Amino acid sequence: MLQLRGVDPELETNTAMPPEFLMEQMSWRERIEARSEEPEALLQLRAGFARREREKSMKNCTVSWTRPATTKPLLKPPAC
Repeated sequence: MLQLRGVDPELETNTAMPPEFLMEQMSWRERIEARSEEPEALLQLRAGFARREREKSMKNCTVSWTRPATTKPLLKPPAC
């Protein structure tokens, strides 16, 4: 999307991210490229990605609310 807007994201050289994130991105690119001619398969990949992201977000919210009793109570809920 950035490239469509004329912004060079320097995808080939920007590795200022955690290695786990970069490996996940490489895996996704490979999956998408392998299925680029199969619209149904791409929709399934998208649905799986969305499901995992929702699960990850919910897990992060749960972790935010689960604090040791020795810490100060939360004044407002975390932004989830």
